[in-house]
Amino acid sequence: SNSGAAALTINSDAVTGILNSNFSKGADACTGVTLQPNDTCTVTVIFTPTVGNASTGSSNRVGTLAIVSNASNGFALFTITGTAVQAVVGISAPSPSMNTGGRSLKSATITVSNTGAAALNVTGANVVKTAGPALGAFSVTGGTCLTSPNVPAGQSCTVTVSYAPPQTGTSLQSTGHLVLTDTGASTGTQNGASFNAD
Repeated sequence: SNSGAAALTINSDAVTGILNSNFSKGADACTGVTLQPNDTCTVTVIFTPTVGNASTGSSNRVGTLAIVSNASNGFALFTITGTAVQAVVGISAPSPSMNTGGRSLKSATITVSNTGAAALNVTGANVVKTAGPALGAFSVTGGTCLTSPNVPAGQSCTVTVSYAPPQTGTSLQSTGHLVLTDTGASTGTQNGASFNAD
């Protein structure tokens, strides 16, 4: 806006400053325009953040809009800010414990929590077996992460897992961990801690 008593000519404007890559200039109705007293024009600044902080899910970004004009302070700087947000994923241990012994099928629930500042969208879940007898098999059998995959900030969902011990031999215990694929977090794959089942 031109708050002075004389005409104001905008020669140019640009987005600059720290973390400038998060900001860009959109529609520009100011460059080359002469504003009479009390007139205004508009420059659109677009905020396209990269992922937020991996621990808190939120991170501030700062840039600058620089305007060159025929005003007495011909080079004016305006601070522009935005907040980048993302999901932060937590994966619990299976509950109840799957270390109950015997050859019967074991089932447990793993809770996936979103402690970040943006929604998490779960696209898949499976248990990767890292040790144990060849015939011992983990599987994902259900859970709300699969039926309601959109998990808002501060909410959680569940993955139901099972372990089928081998029906022959003496070695029954296997080790595995949950692998979650998703969008909204810092990476597209989240690995839970290892757990045992027998």
